[in-house]
Amino acid sequence: MGIYSKKVKNLKDLKDGAQILLSNSKSDWPRVIGIFVDQGLLTLKDGVKAEDATFDDIKDNPKKTKIQI
Repeated sequence: MGIYSKKVKNLKDLKDGAQILLSNSKSDWPRVIGIFVDQGLLTLKDGVKAEDATFDDIKDNPKKTKIQI
């Protein structure tokens, strides 16, 4: 899986309110969510494992990123 940006070199450098475009392949979403959780960009509801997560399982989005599919 690749994460591409012309401006951002590291996910931790995302600005507040950044827009993130994702594949419409639902099978990719838990992996993407897991990467964002590992980078501290998202937190999940208690008891939810990243490999099972959906966007409904996101508890907190501290940078207010706008996730678009």
